[in-house]
Amino acid sequence: MAVDSQSKIQNDWLHSSVSQGAFLDDKIVGGEQVSIDTFPYQVSLQYYGKHICGGTILNPQHIVTAAHCTNGLRARYFTVRAGSSEHVRGGQLVQVDRIHQHPLYNTQPLDYDVTVLKLKKPLIMGNGVMAVNLVPADTALTPGTVGFISGWGYQQEGGQVSDRLYAVGVPIIDKDSCRKIYGNTNNVITERMICAGYNEGGKDSCQGDSGGPFVANGNLIGIVSWGYGCARVGIPGVYTNVADENISRFIRLLANF
Repeated sequence: MAVDSQSKIQNDWLHSSVSQGAFLDDKIVGGEQVSIDTFPYQVSLQYYGKHICGGTILNPQHIVTAAHCTNGLRARYFTVRAGSSEHVRGGQLVQVDRIHQHPLYNTQPLDYDVTVLKLKKPLIMGNGVMAVNLVPADTALTPGTVGFISGWGYQQEGGQVSDRLYAVGVPIIDKDSCRKIYGNTNNVITERMICAGYNEGGKDSCQGDSGGPFVANGNLIGIVSWGYGCARVGIPGVYTNVADENISRFIRLLANF
């Protein structure tokens, strides 16, 4: 399916959900259950057979996720499930061959939070299994732009991983406002990060969504990274900025773009 068509399907889903009041439900947090056919680039990253993070298909043999999902762990115990709305069954289950974690990844703050995974064998592309487009490097991400986050993470803070795939739309907020929220220091919100969420809270990614996609206008613009709690009032989620030149170059180099 063409990227433009996929973007239209997601926007139609968003508009339909808003009109039906679906975002009032306490899902992803604040979203609704969706089909993998609407978010075919989404994968479940599993360690010892258990879902721990999300990921995004770059091409048949490469997945991008967050570095904090792989830090200190061995590739041999990771698998990726693609093409299923459930992380426990269906679709394709493929073992990870190599972990390429950004060499500048840092936990304080959680910076350069990106890993590219090479799979042992290529995914079979088709319905429910499609690569995402990367946003061009140095693209200015406009505050107010609504992007889609998806995953199997907690449906509420302190909850548990969902069996089914959920998604929600959240707007980008400007970096200066986000820095003030997170302590007014450049050492917390760096150029490798973008923030998104509603001031009133209620819609957000949560534990278990880490490493998953943040997509706007058919392009991967972010990777679920970190935040204080889930969907709290006045506290946006923080995402690895895929448009940042350093992040973009790393992903493209390791995934053979």
